Amino acid sequence: MLDAMGVLYQPPDDVADLLIPFARQRGCTTPDGEITALYFDASMGLLRSAELWSRLGIAGAGEALDREFVAAYSLTEGAGDFLQWCAASRVRVACISNDLSEWAVARARHFGLLGLINPWTISGDVGERKPQEAIYDAFVSRSDVTGPCIFVDDRIANVRAAAALGMRGVLFGTGSTAPNPGVLAATDFRALARLVEGMRGSLSAP
Repeated sequence: MLDAMGVLYQPPDDVADLLIPFARQRGCTTPDGEITALYFDASMGLLRSAELWSRLGIAGAGEALDREFVAAYSLTEGAGDFLQWCAASRVRVACISNDLSEWAVARARHFGLLGLINPWTISGDVGERKPQEAIYDAFVSRSDVTGPCIFVDDRIANVRAAAALGMRGVLFGTGSTAPNPGVLAATDFRALARLVEGMRGSLSAP
């Protein structure tokens, strides 16, 4: 399982680095703290994206604004190659993300990931955010995974929560080199592929 922001996509802090500047460029005068609070509610499924844009005072059709907003993200270097390697190696890939439902779909469609990742477990659909246990449980309930599961995130609290539920936790990114007992580390997707391949080999060994 992969996290979205900070693993699949950049930047990791999309509220500060993308949403607030996007809103400001369109005349939004809502204070930063209120924008963050509204985003949090929307990521819990309490607001749809169209209502969020309206509450921020941004005019326009919700779906069009969604498409324009998600186009500002970038795919993390190596993510596409890693997903293609997973497909060729028959390694299933899922995603658990704190996100608005509409943005998660629009972003995945924009980058061509809908056919490479399944299922997508999104906080806006579940009504709970990582690191709460309920969102990990939601993934388990909607998937048919029976073997070992690796969870990859750039936030240690989310990794530890997954590890506490029996998943293999992997901290991703350049900050992953700091020691975290019981947590694996991958600085980039090449390192993650080596880690996954090594774990597959250990599981198949007699």
